[in-house]
Amino acid sequence: MNFDLSRVIALFIMWGVLGFVVYFLPALVGRNKRNGTALLALNLFLGWTLIGWVGALVWALCAEAPIPQTPQLSWPQQTRASAQCAENTVPPDSTFCSQCGQAFTVYQMPQHQNGANKSNANSI
Repeated sequence: MNFDLSRVIALFIMWGVLGFVVYFLPALVGRNKRNGTALLALNLFLGWTLIGWVGALVWALCAEAPIPQTPQLSWPQQTRASAQCAENTVPPDSTFCSQCGQAFTVYQMPQHQNGANKSNANSI
């Protein structure tokens, strides 16, 4: 039997690369996840066990729960109110009430005791 050394080396490198890719398949699939580093660590250290590799693959294929967004609460810089119907929910550039047609009265936020307004209501 005639062995060609270059062919054996090429097959050895090919199987090594293929084994490396299959071993790190869970880490490659889940590389863009929030916990991608933890997934890589699980795959690296426990991937040699079948349970660790399958667990990492399942984790990589699971959909992520959305991150709950905390609403940003902010107080309005100024409050607009019509004298007739007291409508407050209007666009900031409106000058007339869409309900009654009256001109809006603009109320400035009160000043704090030290004279500074934290909400910066002086700039209109």
